[in-house]
Amino acid sequence: MKQSRTLPRCRPSEAPPPVPNRLATVNRLLDVHRLKDEIDKLSQQLLMVKAQLDSKLSDAAKREEHASSRGVAGSGKSQIAELVCLDIVRRLCRGGSPLSALHAAFVALRPFVTINDKHNNQSSRALAHVEFCIRNSRLLCIRLNHFMMDSPSRGCRANIFAMLANDLDEFDKEKYRISGFRLKEGQQGLGNVADLSSAFGELGISASDVFKVISACILLNNLSFKEIGGSIDIENLSDLEDASVLLGVSALAMYRAVMRCTLTGRDSIRECQSSRDQLVSALYTRVVRRILMRANACLDNLQDLTGSSDIIGSETRFIHVVDSPGYVCNKTNSLSELLINTVNDSLAGYSTEKESCVSKQISLFRATPPCESYVESSWAPLPEFPSAPAVQPAVPSPRRYEVRERKKHVFPQRRNVIVDFHDQNSGAVLRAGDVVKAMGFVGDAYVVETGRRIKAVIPISYTEKSLPPTEGYNV
Repeated sequence: MKQSRTLPRCRPSEAPPPVPNRLATVNRLLDVHRLKDEIDKLSQQLLMVKAQLDSKLSDAAKREEHASSRGVAGSGKSQIAELVCLDIVRRLCRGGSPLSALHAAFVALRPFVTINDKHNNQSSRALAHVEFCIRNSRLLCIRLNHFMMDSPSRGCRANIFAMLANDLDEFDKEKYRISGFRLKEGQQGLGNVADLSSAFGELGISASDVFKVISACILLNNLSFKEIGGSIDIENLSDLEDASVLLGVSALAMYRAVMRCTLTGRDSIRECQSSRDQLVSALYTRVVRRILMRANACLDNLQDLTGSSDIIGSETRFIHVVDSPGYVCNKTNSLSELLINTVNDSLAGYSTEKESCVSKQISLFRATPPCESYVESSWAPLPEFPSAPAVQPAVPSPRRYEVRERKKHVFPQRRNVIVDFHDQNSGAVLRAGDVVKAMGFVGDAYVVETGRRIKAVIPISYTEKSLPPTEGYNV
């Protein structure tokens, strides 16, 4: 007899294997792929933003950094600029020689580029520009680029003349042939000749040679002209001879340099005075240039003790400190006043542009929502990256406000109705006109402050409009 084959039966305690739902599995896989695509899309946008930020940071790192000091005349910005420069050297250079050399340069230049006026005893008359070269957080060199914007040598207005007149003893004055030279103002607060001589010695400059040239400028400024026998001549030739001895030139060559015009008349005397002032300005400017050259030679090649400045491919950065004389307004117009005010206008425009750019970047950064706000749920589609932040209303919608106690009010005639319009839930405080508009009235209103409560006073009567009640808002 042939046996029939039968399938094995499951025991009652064992449940049959579940039938797989292929449609649910496919939908789940599709959702996973969709979420993965959205995540990749958002990641690409974030990577683009990161690349833009990296490029901006790299560009900002390569740009030269500028620290500009601005202010009115006599505000002390020159002293602040010097302190900033000394602090930069103190932070970046381990040795003390660059710091002492820079301080000596400031001490040597200060009496030559400042004057004593009624507002400030050290009023600057030069555009001070100090440039720092940095590599790998080490100071490589310092360069002084000063530009004279006025002629403080005319009329002996520079502080160096007051220092020589009031701080030198009689023996030194006889040596420099200025024994009879006196100035009304003193040298208090301007410095002394001893510190100036030590600063010159540290920079490798002979103080005696500098004082000789300055004394020659004093003698040349003292020259006066007169008309004698139909020609122009120098009244005090002894001062011209003393100046020639101090400068080491012949008196005849000096006389010809000053006396360029031999005609008579007031214009001829004025032309001779102009030639004298030009000669004094040229001598004085060359002395200042010589001091700058020696200072730059001392600060040009600073020794790096760690040897990190010799690394190939290292990045070099620059820091610029600019100090300009403040705004001036003299009785008569001059070229120096035009230069000083123009430079201040340029610096003010540059500073305003940089501040506005930085404020815009900060506002954009604060207005950009974080990435977590984009992901509302794990399966919901992600929105596009917004190109510009949405403008939030300053106050809630007027329809959310209502009259207190949710009743219709008939305002009586000839009296003021005080309505509290501070929203405790949202913290919004509206103006009186906004409250009147929100309540549905038309008219004028004004604000009354009583302690910490701000209220709106509505004069005369109005007819109330219907407003839908809102939960949680009191006016």
